[in-house]
Amino acid sequence: MNMFLNSLPMGFLGNLQGWEIPLLVIFGLIIFGGKKLPEFARGAGQAIREFKNASKSAEDTFKQALNEDEQAKAKADKPAASEPKKEEALKA
Repeated sequence: MNMFLNSLPMGFLGNLQGWEIPLLVIFGLIIFGGKKLPEFARGAGQAIREFKNASKSAEDTFKQALNEDEQAKAKADKPAASEPKKEEALKA
């Protein structure tokens, strides 16, 4: 049972023992009450979802900037087709 609880992706809750989880639930019920606890959990879920979306957006922006930088670098390395080469300029 303990191995199952440690394998759950709960972030900071991953190091809890089996008896600590029900203790936290009881503590939450005492503090927030039965009616407020689902609202609190819903709000926490929305906050986590918004954080994940924001971090994904930041990651996508960073990757896009890297791709644009690589493309600009590749364009700078290639000589333009319309520019005459040095050898052709010397022949003329």
